[in-house]
Amino acid sequence: MATTKFRFSFYLDTRRKLESGNYPVKVNLYNNANKKQSIFKIKNEDGIEVSASQKDWLDIWVNKDKKNSFGEVTGETTVYGNKMTIRTILKIKEDILNDILANDEIQSLRDVKDQFNDYRLPTSFVDDVYLEFEKKIAELEALKKYTTRDSNITTLRNICKHNNHWDYSKKEPVKKSSFRFSDVTKFWLDGFELARSRAGSSTATIAIDMRNLRAIYNRVKEGDAYLMEKYPFGRQKSKYTIKAGKARNQGLRNKDLIKIFKYSTKNLNRMRARDVFLFSYYGGGMNYKDIITLTWTDVENEYFIRKKTKFTSNQEIQVPLELNEAQLDIVSRYKGKGKYVFNFLPDNASDEEIYIEQKSGMRKLDTYIKQMAAELEITPKLSYQWARHSFATNMLLAKGVSKKTIQDRMGHKHGATTENYFDTLHKEQSEAINKALDLSNNDYDKK
Repeated sequence: MATTKFRFSFYLDTRRKLESGNYPVKVNLYNNANKKQSIFKIKNEDGIEVSASQKDWLDIWVNKDKKNSFGEVTGETTVYGNKMTIRTILKIKEDILNDILANDEIQSLRDVKDQFNDYRLPTSFVDDVYLEFEKKIAELEALKKYTTRDSNITTLRNICKHNNHWDYSKKEPVKKSSFRFSDVTKFWLDGFELARSRAGSSTATIAIDMRNLRAIYNRVKEGDAYLMEKYPFGRQKSKYTIKAGKARNQGLRNKDLIKIFKYSTKNLNRMRARDVFLFSYYGGGMNYKDIITLTWTDVENEYFIRKKTKFTSNQEIQVPLELNEAQLDIVSRYKGKGKYVFNFLPDNASDEEIYIEQKSGMRKLDTYIKQMAAELEITPKLSYQWARHSFATNMLLAKGVSKKTIQDRMGHKHGATTENYFDTLHKEQSEAINKALDLSNNDYDKK
């Protein structure tokens, strides 16, 4: 990066490893005027070590730019998880350095280093919850985090409706209305929760809105002493506590799964729903995005990386993948012609096209899965998500399958996450429960 007086670049110092096993990322700063150089480490950012392995550094920074045949930069390569985190931090640091070097009063390498280490991002903000939501939604759009974007859009709409700041004719917020952060009090939060609950929203759904609102509040609270003092979220009696909603896990047993396995229909939509549901079940409860983006390379490698964990985990989790005969039969009906196993996406599908298929495809699947369930006289609550719960519960009931194996097949980093997918097993254990409750047993009298 060049300026009139200075230029800088980021590089990986591979002379000595850190305790994490990675190498530190450093700034190489050069004074064009006196031809002197200064090298300094980038400090941890919010507890995150700014480091990388030699292999990851190529993906994170060296080869981050996409270029056309003329050598012109046309975009960025895609990275996930910790790679994305480190790249984002470096882009912020790059902006900070450019901001510092734009100051004509900066004269020495020491001046640049000191200001860089002491730099604080501006904390000023507009006291308007709606505007801050719109800013975050735009940021998520730019980062191609479409699911989180849509979640925040829904929360914004729910808040606007609750405050009567909603234009029902245009289905959008009333721009002249505003909602200040100082208005977000425990009293308002309690009222919002009560109204949403009375409208039929579940505790889990309400919790999503509350977490989104809390995240927006956290973005701005340090910019205002009053907001810090009056912070409304917490576990004290004077604060609002976000309730943890937990739906009862639902899983089919073998007798119903066999019905689905044997199911056949001339209705192509219902047949496709049956096939995708079973493919997911056999694959450890694969989510729909993982299915539609499954590649032949994944099949050859005999593992895939869950798309969800690429954003939520700093550790790449490889999920075992071994297609059985039933899955291969399903693939044969929807076989892709390019890199994807299935023909649900074109080879050059963009992130947004993948998201649209994921969202619309799931909605259609659930519709036809319920129609299939009605034909088979299976519970009308059946949905695509049941495939994952059904896998977890039936593997738990199977002999010789450990919980660790189930965890690995489901792509969970922690066993506690897998436990959440196990059904109550009440039906299977009801006989043992009844026997334990039977007080008419006279065996004790014989002792």
